[in-house]
Formats: sequence, structure tokens, C-alpha cells
Amino acid sequence: MKKLGRKQTLTNEDWLELVNNIDRVITRPEVEEKTAKTIEQIKQVTADRRVAYSWSGGKDSLVLDKLCQAAGITQCFIVLTELEYPAFIEWIRQHRPAALEYVHTGQDLAWLSRNLHFLFPNDNKILAKWWPLVQWAGQRKYYEAQKLDLLLLGRRRIEGNYLGPNAGAEYTTKDGRNIYNPVADWSHEEIYGFIHYNGLKLPPIYYFKNGFRRGTHPWPIRKWTGTVADGWQEIHDIDPTIVQSAAHHIESARRFIEGVAA
Repeated sequence: MKKLGRKQTLTNEDWLELVNNIDRVITRPEVEEKTAKTIEQIKQVTADRRVAYSWSGGKDSLVLDKLCQAAGITQCFIVLTELEYPAFIEWIRQHRPAALEYVHTGQDLAWLSRNLHFLFPNDNKILAKWWPLVQWAGQRKYYEAQKLDLLLLGRRRIEGNYLGPNAGAEYTTKDGRNIYNPVADWSHEEIYGFIHYNGLKLPPIYYFKNGFRRGTHPWPIRKWTGTVADGWQEIHDIDPTIVQSAAHHIESARRFIEGVAA
């Protein structure tokens, strides 16, 4: 099969084909060579510094976790809203790194009812406003509270992530935080090869409809659903209790539930 390119160009079927055939695409020795090189780089960059890594439970952070642990780094945290899939929260409980700390940013159903532009967005401009409110705010909160010298993230170039001005090397944000992305140059094949050969378990979100395309996310920002009603249908298919709870706060959810019951 062909080597996968930018995430934005791929279908869910492309991802599934890679995952289901990963041992035919990349070998264990290839993954081990990349792993050893990255661990050594992490050790060099983080030596004698107060560091932590951000863990989301997604594919890239699963790899980052094991690389950091091998490099002797255990301090880590996850940023969460009150709008997560219950199945994902349970998966975190079972599979989280031992030293994981939780940073809650507070977005809940009451907040969502006042900010409905974030509900099932089909516009990347809306998503661009979400991340500063949640992930970036949570990372900044933890960085400052822990007085870190460096924060490690699982961002990758081929995913289209921002990697700073030096294309993956350590950089400093405008607010003074030092950021390093150890897996910046890892390919999709290397990421899933690492997951496969190390026996890691992906969270259930990846096996929801179009899960490999959408990745980990709080349920309201499930992208590309089309209409709001279609979004509620997708969420209802995943977990009806989410829609039932939302119906107490959001009119479109209430109407959807009424339609299901009719």
C-alpha cells in the first residue's frame, strides 16, 4: 500500500487499511531504530530541566508517553472538559499513565448552551477558537503552576500541526513557555508501527464513525457532521445518554430526543 500523506487528505478507510496492515508496511527493527533515536534526543533536550508531557490519549500521545517514560520522564497531565465521551473517560481510567494529573478547563453543558457555535462545527475557523479555550489554556495553566522549564507535546508535521518557527525543534511561545515536539518528524506508519509492536490499545473514539479521521475530541466539536441534527444522530449512535443529558440544556437536543421517541 502507498505511504500515507497529510491527515487532511485521508479517508477513514485509508487509516483502517494502514492499521490493519501495519506489519506489512513497517518492520519492528525500523520502529525500534526510530524509537532509540528519539529517546536519545529527548534525553539530550530535557537534561537537568523541569519537564512534563501533555497526554491526550490519542495515537501520538500514546507514543509520546512511552518515549518519555523510557527517557526517564514521568510527569504528565491531560486537559479535559466536562463534555467528554463517557467511554473515553472510562478508557482513560483504565489506561492512563501512572503519574497522570488532570487539568479541567470547565466547559460543560450550561457553557455549551451559551456557546452553540461550538456545537458540531463545519468551519475550521470555529475549531481554531476552540483550542485556545481548552488545550492551550490547560497546558498554560499546568506549565505555570508546575513552574516547568519545558513542555513536551505530541504534535507532528505530517498532521499539519504548528511546530514553531524551527520546524519541530524546541521553541518559545509568546507567553514564555518552552515547547518541544519529540515526534515531530514521525510518519503515520512509524506511529502506528510503534503502537502495534508495543501492544498499545487505542481509545474507543477511533472506532466510532470516522474515528480515525477525527481523532480524540470532546463530543460537541465532532467535526463534519453536516447539520446539527446529523450531529446529534452520530452522538446518539455512540452514546444516547449524552444526547439525553444535553436535552436539558440545548433545544436542538431536546427536539432530537422528541423525534426519536415519536
